[in-house]
Order: sequence, then structure tokens, then C-alpha cells
Amino acid sequence: MQILSLPAMTPVASCPGGGVWVLGFFDGVHSGHQTLLSAAGSLAEQTGGTVGVWTFDALPKAGELLTDAAERAKLLGEYGVQWLVTESFAAVSHLSGEAFFREVLLNRFAPSAIVCGFNFRFGANGACSAEDLVRWGKETGVTVHVETPCLRDARPVSSTWIRSLVREGDMETAAKLLTRPYSITGTV
Repeated sequence: MQILSLPAMTPVASCPGGGVWVLGFFDGVHSGHQTLLSAAGSLAEQTGGTVGVWTFDALPKAGELLTDAAERAKLLGEYGVQWLVTESFAAVSHLSGEAFFREVLLNRFAPSAIVCGFNFRFGANGACSAEDLVRWGKETGVTVHVETPCLRDARPVSSTWIRSLVREGDMETAAKLLTRPYSITGTV
């Protein structure tokens, strides 16, 4: 897997155009994220393209995370991601949703398809939703696949939910949602 950490709005010449790009933060690379990655893999097989993930290097409001950057990258690679592009939240948080779509996604990656979750928000102050991506995708000829919620116990799987389970000590449920035991990497 190729990993690119980009400073503010750096042009990307090394990523191949025409790939399938998955959007999100992917903390924990849990079962909901795995559903997105599976959908992207299927689209990439149909088009003969690659799978890339565009994400932030950190989320200011997330607090404690389930995975650090290295573990997240390793897990994404295990689920077929060929390109991982991380960008500073501050570098793009001021952009409108349409500017993000056109300047970051279209101009830098020339995707054949974009995959995101039903609750994906983007643009300044999270003003835009997955439906906006679908609309702009139709206007520009880019397929946008919005994945429905991955439900467990009638509740959408989320990193926030899993973090609360870990804090509460419910490691069994956290492991089911992650599809693996929760682990911590560090120096002892």
C-alpha cells in the first residue's frame, strides 16, 4: 500500500486516476468501515481500478482513538486499500463542500467512483452530506455509492459507540463490532 501524508492542498501526481476512493476517518476499521471497503473493492473490480482511502491525519474532537495512524494504515491495507492519503484537518476544514468535491476529490484524484457511509459529513462545519456527493457525482459523471448503515442490535456501528464500550469495559461487544479483539499498541 502506498501512503501519502499531505500538507495543505498539495498536488498529488503519484496516485493513479480512475480509482475508487473511500472517504472517512476509519478509527478502528470496524465492521461498518469494512462494509465500505468491501463495496469499494467490488466497484474497483468492475472498473479495473485501485482502491484508495482519503482521510484526516487526526480528528480534533475525537479524543481517545481506537487505533493510532500506523495500526489504522495496517488494517486498511489488510482490507485491500492500495492508496492511503492522509491530510491535515486544518488544511481542508475551511473549504465548502463543493470546493472539497471539486478541488480535493476531482482535481487531485480523478476518481471513477467514490464510496462513503450514509452519515458522511464534509465541507466547512460539516454542512454537506452524502446526498450532496451523489448530486455532484451525477453532474460530473462520477459514481457515488452511499453505503447503508451496518447495524448491530438495531444500532449503526460507529467508532463512538465502540469507544464507549471500551471505556465501560465491554470488550466482548467491542470485539464483535471491530471483528477482532480490541488491542493497544505501545511501549512497555
